[in-house]
Amino acid sequence: MSTEQPVAAAAPSQIEEEGQPLSDEPTYRSILRATSIVGGGSLITILVGLARAKGVALLIGPAGLGIIGLLTSVMTTATTVLGLGLASSSVRSVAAAVGDPAALGAIRRALWRSNVLLGLVGLAALSLLSVPIARYVFGSGARAADVAWVSVGVLAALVAGAQMALLQGLRRTGDLARASVTGAVVAAAAGLTLLAIFRSDGIRWFVISTPVATMGAAFWFTRSLRPVRGAAAPPGAAVWSQWRAMISLGWVLMVAGVAGGVVDLFVRSVLARHLGVDAAGQYQAASAISIQYLGLILGAMAADYYPRLAQVADRPEAFRAAVNEQLEVAVLLAGPLLLAVLGLAPWVLTALYSSDFRAGDDLLRGLVVADVLKMATWTIGFALLARGRSAAFLALELTGQAVFAGATHLLVPRVGLVGVGAAFCLYLVWSVAIGWGGVRPWHGVSMHRRPAFYLAALLGAAILTAGASQVSDGASAAVGLALSALAASFAIHRFREMDAMPSVAGRLSRLLSMVRRPPRPE
Repeated sequence: MSTEQPVAAAAPSQIEEEGQPLSDEPTYRSILRATSIVGGGSLITILVGLARAKGVALLIGPAGLGIIGLLTSVMTTATTVLGLGLASSSVRSVAAAVGDPAALGAIRRALWRSNVLLGLVGLAALSLLSVPIARYVFGSGARAADVAWVSVGVLAALVAGAQMALLQGLRRTGDLARASVTGAVVAAAAGLTLLAIFRSDGIRWFVISTPVATMGAAFWFTRSLRPVRGAAAPPGAAVWSQWRAMISLGWVLMVAGVAGGVVDLFVRSVLARHLGVDAAGQYQAASAISIQYLGLILGAMAADYYPRLAQVADRPEAFRAAVNEQLEVAVLLAGPLLLAVLGLAPWVLTALYSSDFRAGDDLLRGLVVADVLKMATWTIGFALLARGRSAAFLALELTGQAVFAGATHLLVPRVGLVGVGAAFCLYLVWSVAIGWGGVRPWHGVSMHRRPAFYLAALLGAAILTAGASQVSDGASAAVGLALSALAASFAIHRFREMDAMPSVAGRLSRLLSMVRRPPRPE
C-alpha cells in the first residue's frame, strides 16, 4: 500500500497479541514479555553485528575499522540534525493517538513527508560540503567522496526511522524486532561482500549498507498495517497540527542527539590526533561491544518502555511503578551478561575482532563498569520524555555530554586510551547524580529501595571484577564468571517470585518465526 495512506488504529487484540496490554497497570510479566521479544531480536542482531565486525577486522584491520567509525559518526550526526527528533517524538504521538484513526493518519503523513524532504536536503548538503567535512574529520580531503556517498545513508536512515517509529508507537514489538533482524542480516551479507571485493575502496558501501537494508526491511513490515477503508486523506491542517506537536518535542531530542553525535566525533578525533587512527579503531571496537550487549536490555526500553510510559504519564502511581519495575528488570537481566563481559574483556576483544584489538581491554572494562549506571540514566531519561519535561531532559543530556568531552580532552593526552573509559565513567556518575538527585524532586519520580539496592550491588560487583584485572586477566575472569553465575541465579529466583518466568519461555519460542512474512493488507 502507499506509505502515505492513513492507518487504522491497532486493535487491543493486536496489541495484546504482542504481549503489551494498553490499559492495565505495568507488571513484571508484561515488561518481560516485551523484553523477551525485543531482547531476542536484539540478540540475533548483535550476533550478526559481531560476525560483521569480525569480518571487517579480518579484512581491513584496526585502521579500516577506525575509518568506518568516523564515517558512521558523520552519517549519524547528519541524520540526527536533519531528523529534527521527529522519529522519536512521533512515538509518543502515535502511542497517545491509538484508537483515533484520523489522528494516526495525519501523524503518519506528516512524518513521511517531513523525513523524505529532510533526507533530500541532507543528500544535497553533505554532497556540497563533503570536502570541508573530510578535512575536519580526517585531516585531509582524500575521503571527500566517501563523505558524499554517506549522504545516501542519511536519506535511507530518515525514511527507515519514520517506518520504525510507527511500529514502535503502535507497540508492534514483534514486527519491530523482525524488521531489525532482517535489516541486520541483509546489511551484513551485502556489506561484507562489497568489502571483500573492494577492500578499503568498499568502506563507503559498507557504511551505507545498514541504513539502506533497514529501510527496506521497515517498508516490508509496515505493509501489514491496513489502511482505513474509504477514508479520505487527512486535511493539510491536521497534518500541519500533528507536525507542530511532534516538532515541539522533536527539536529537543534533535539537539540532544546532535550533542551526543558531536561529542562522539570529538572523542574519536581526539584519539586520532593524539594516539593515531589505530586508537580510534580500538575505541570503535570497545564502544561497539559496550553498546551491543547492553542493547539487549536498553533496546527493549526504547521499543516498549517509552510508549508504555506515555500512556500512563497522567497517572502518577502507575508512572512511578512503571519506572521502578523497568529499572529492576533491566538490572536483573543485564547483570550476568555485564559481569561476564567485564571478566572476559581481553578474550572478548580477541574473539570478536582479532588479537590486534587486545590493547583496548582496559578501555572496555571502563566502559562496562559505567554501563551499570547507564541503565539508571536511560530509565530517568525516558521518564522525563514521557512526561513532556523537555527542558529537564535537555539539561541532563547537555551537561553530561559536556562532562564527557571535557574529561576526554584532559585525560587522553595524559593517560592514553584508558582515559576515554575514565571520562565515560565520570559522565555517567554526573548523569545519575543530576537525573535521580536533581530532577527527581521536580517531577515526582523516585528510585525504590529494591532497584536501588540491586543497582548498588551490581556496581560493587563490577568494580570488584575490574579491580581483579590488576592482579591478572585470569583472576578477573574467575571473579567475573563466578559473580555472573551468582547474579544469574538470583535473577531467575527473583523472576520466579514475580511469576514472570512462564511469559519469558512462551515469548522465546516465538523467536523461531522472527522473520516470517507479514500478512498482506486486506
